Amino acid sequence: MANESSIVELGGNGGKVMNFTVGDNTIIKGALLTLVDPRTASGATGVSSNFAGVAAADKEVGDGATTLGLYTDGVFLMSTSGATIVAGNNVMLSGANFVDVANAAASGAQIVGTALNTVDTNSENCQVDIGRR
Repeated sequence: MANESSIVELGGNGGKVMNFTVGDNTIIKGALLTLVDPRTASGATGVSSNFAGVAAADKEVGDGATTLGLYTDGVFLMSTSGATIVAGNNVMLSGANFVDVANAAASGAQIVGTALNTVDTNSENCQVDIGRR
C-alpha cells in the first residue's frame, strides 16, 4: 500500500492499542483499517466504511499472525483526497489510506476523527485526532 499515516502524537495509554482479527495478508504500519464483523480489521478501500483504527505494526503474508494491534487514540498525519478540509471538520475514509470531509450522512464509526489543520488541495496531509470521534 501507499500513503500510510504517521504518528504525530499518541493519545493516552500509548495510543489505546486494541487487538483485532486480521486476514493472512500484508498490512503496513500506519495503514487505515476498516471494521468488519466480528471485530475484524481489513484494508480501507471505500467511502463510508466503518473505521477500526491505524495499524500499530507491520503484518506479512504467511507470518501466522491472526491478530494485529490498532491505534485508536492519538493524532496522525493522514493523506487527503477531495475537497477542502477545514480545521474542526470530521473526516471519513476515502479509499485506501485517504481521508476526506465527512459527508452529512456519516456517523459513528464512519468518522475517522477531527481535522486539526486546514488543507485545500488533493494529497495534502492533514493532522487528524482519531480520539475525538
